[in-house]
Amino acid sequence: LFGPFSGTSASGVCTILLGENTPLLDATALAVSLGSIKDVGGNPTPLVIPATNISPSHLITIDTVVPMIVSQALGAGNVFIDITFTEGLYTNILGTGSLNPSDFNLVLSQNGGTATSVVISSITTTLGGPIVGGETTFRLVFAITGQVSGLESIVIRPVLNEIFDRAGNAAPTTTSTGVITLFDTSPPVILNVSS
Repeated sequence: LFGPFSGTSASGVCTILLGENTPLLDATALAVSLGSIKDVGGNPTPLVIPATNISPSHLITIDTVVPMIVSQALGAGNVFIDITFTEGLYTNILGTGSLNPSDFNLVLSQNGGTATSVVISSITTTLGGPIVGGETTFRLVFAITGQVSGLESIVIRPVLNEIFDRAGNAAPTTTSTGVITLFDTSPPVILNVSS
């Protein structure tokens, strides 16, 4: 990892593999696989890890777990859906920014119903306030074209590389709300009148 250097510190690269997760990184040993570390006089330098170590003096989080949808709840009248993920989410890979309607892919299946379009018009908190980034639950507000007859269904998924956790792990397009049948909001129709 290192060539000759002078000074009081050196740095290297630690490669984190899929599935290697820890809330805090802590070094417990130090080893040199080839060669040795020597001081200016050519004397071997003992490999000692300082008592303060990496943690808690520095916060390093290793997270390779992708965010997933864990629940959903369709609001009355098909006005919105609340979607909950496993962890806080952002629109940027660097763990910043609030989600946008375009970060989600909504697919409508008419199934013989009369609604012709369902789009996500806005995203809020479950109380209707603005989102700022880092939320786990989102309210996706719908704009529906046509009357919903109760036959229509939707599936919502993240758009590829548009939704991220704080560590930069992208929500996969394989996570979804599952198929959600919309509520019938059609008014009753009188089919026959007899006297």
